[in-house]
Amino acid sequence: MYCPCCNKRKLVFCHNQEMISDSKQNVVCPICASLPRHRVLCAIFDERDFDFTKTLLYNQHQCITDWLDVYEVDYQAAEELQSPPPPDTFTFIHYDYQLQTVPCTKAALTELYRITAKGGTVAVTAPIDVDAFVTIEDKTITTPHARAEAYGYPNCVRLFGRDLLEMLEAAGFEVEIFYGWKYPEEIAPWCKPYVHDSNRIYMCKK
Repeated sequence: MYCPCCNKRKLVFCHNQEMISDSKQNVVCPICASLPRHRVLCAIFDERDFDFTKTLLYNQHQCITDWLDVYEVDYQAAEELQSPPPPDTFTFIHYDYQLQTVPCTKAALTELYRITAKGGTVAVTAPIDVDAFVTIEDKTITTPHARAEAYGYPNCVRLFGRDLLEMLEAAGFEVEIFYGWKYPEEIAPWCKPYVHDSNRIYMCKK
């Protein structure tokens, strides 16, 4: 197996005990701990040109920073921001598994659009029920257990449906969807390991 995040080959991907049982659950890179969606993203990095001049990372992962470090990309973690950035600041933003936890989807996307530089890109990933046409969100569901039952994760406040694309476009982005299943089997791009991991990466250009 091959991990495009750390560029290591002949790997035996690992199993994480927290993951749901499945025949294809050995999906964690033993070197950089990448999951399928991270490897798909780095595979996209390898085949497309993005402007990483000013890069912002939400939900920072070692596997992503490993790839960026190889190419000497300077990046900033979102948690290090002391105040809201000026408009048109970042040329690339990795917004990984954040949108399902924020209080208001529209407000979060509006802010992402505001701080993205003209011509810049936001890579958005989130849990998605690909069989649902609309996002499921119930404000009466408030406990971690109830949220896990409803959305698959205890910290989620919604589960996106196919209408996530419409939300991103309504915020002003031009969106291209990259599907994990189109990538080589050697990177284990399966729609796993967690519930509703669709491995769809939404590349949103301003």
